[in-house]
Amino acid sequence: MRKLTLFLAALCCAVMANAAVMIIDGIYYDVDLFDKTATVIKSPFFDNYGTLEGKIIIPANFVISGQTYTVTGIEDEAFHNAQKITSVAISNGITSIGANAFSACLLLDSVKVPASVTSIGEGAFSNNPALTHALFANSLEVIPDKMLYNCTSLASFTMPSALISIGEQAFAKCPSLKSIVLPDNVALVGKEAFKECLALHSLTIPASVALIDNEAFSECVSLKYIVCRVASPLAVNQQVFYHVDCPNVMLLVPNQSLEAYKAYSVWKNFAVKPLNYDIRFVVNGATAYSVSMEYGTPAADVKAEARLVEQQMAVPAGMVFKHWNPEITDVTVSRAYEAVIEPAATVTKCSIKFYANGVFKTSFQLDEGSPKSEVEYLAQVFLDQVWMPSDMEFKYWEPALAPVTDNQSYNAVYDYIDQNSYPISFVINGETVFTVDLKYGTEDWVVEGYANAVANGAVYPEGMTFKDWDKYFDKVTGPETYTARLRPIGEGIDTPDSSDKSDSSSRKLLRNGVLYIERNGKTYNALGQAL
Repeated sequence: MRKLTLFLAALCCAVMANAAVMIIDGIYYDVDLFDKTATVIKSPFFDNYGTLEGKIIIPANFVISGQTYTVTGIEDEAFHNAQKITSVAISNGITSIGANAFSACLLLDSVKVPASVTSIGEGAFSNNPALTHALFANSLEVIPDKMLYNCTSLASFTMPSALISIGEQAFAKCPSLKSIVLPDNVALVGKEAFKECLALHSLTIPASVALIDNEAFSECVSLKYIVCRVASPLAVNQQVFYHVDCPNVMLLVPNQSLEAYKAYSVWKNFAVKPLNYDIRFVVNGATAYSVSMEYGTPAADVKAEARLVEQQMAVPAGMVFKHWNPEITDVTVSRAYEAVIEPAATVTKCSIKFYANGVFKTSFQLDEGSPKSEVEYLAQVFLDQVWMPSDMEFKYWEPALAPVTDNQSYNAVYDYIDQNSYPISFVINGETVFTVDLKYGTEDWVVEGYANAVANGAVYPEGMTFKDWDKYFDKVTGPETYTARLRPIGEGIDTPDSSDKSDSSSRKLLRNGVLYIERNGKTYNALGQAL
């Protein structure tokens, strides 16, 4: 049953000529009684929604005494530091989300923002270490500064198709983010937009991009693969890819622009290669079909083209198509595949059966001599279609998949998903201020993200402030407690010997029980603050 309370001024509710503060389902609203509109606001209490738990829904409207009020927006810092909410669904109709509206919500793991939202403030969903799913409508045109800054568990993000610009530090310090595909409308990538996305492996830059600002991809140390569709080399400086191992990053550019990129002052530092490659299918010594495909196109897509050729090729009487030579693979070079046609009598069909945990599910017919890749393709089709309980996952094939030499049976071994979680606690001034259960194997940077959020939001004894944590942040393998070290405000931290600094590496050092981080010739404490 929905709770609806209209407080008087004495009960933390301000009622003026045309305004009032109301609480509905635990959420506070500033209501305009004349316009019949409402805005979500902060809780008037010190803990700011400290008792609000689990999933919250921001409604498009609510009804009081038969009168409907329309919710138009969420104010700055409305749910900042709300410690117990786990997911947020914002109803269609709300148009604005304020700065830091959902920042530092330590358990928040998913958010959904509708098409009606046209304005999002700086840092709206920043510093959320548990956030793994952030869904924004395709109509969103601007990602503001620091929107998802320091969201350490965010491994993927689908950019809205209407996106035009990405603000400064919008995704900075998201160390789990693995791949970025910028949509076709993006024109601007802001300063430090993806800085320190340590796991970022691949990047796609569309032809629409006109500006990539300083350090946009700096310290993306895992970057290996860039697709850049901009015909004329973008004018970028060295700082855009600061501390990226450019010579070992493959840069794929439009074929007609290859030499221009190789000559440009910054882009020439990459391993520049053409984006498109010619794939030809040869039948009876003549090219039956050719197609241009991008580098990295999976073998499955090439096989789909090959099957169209197979359906139309003319095979002499008494002969039969057997396979393509060489074996079809992912697109990495221009290549010709030749149809191997042999007398029908030489072709033997083999039965390939698939089981799931010992239970027969389906079978396929393949030619004897078919390569392992054909078996792998069918095995993946099988895995995509077979149903298994939600608490189980595929582990391995028994026996291992192999080329077709005879009839064969393969068993997909499934096992229960590892559900073990362990309490990770953070202690400040002798008191455990926050504990979170994290799954076994959670990466150390996720733990560090929680630690940073805890340190930033903690209340310290008078005259004291945070110094660092007592030990390294490790991958979760069991219960763990991290204790904050404090120091008097204004008291400096001893700087390690300059001889220990490195100009090009990043490492953690423990000196006299104090954790230091050395990176690029500078020294930082455990929060990343320069010393």
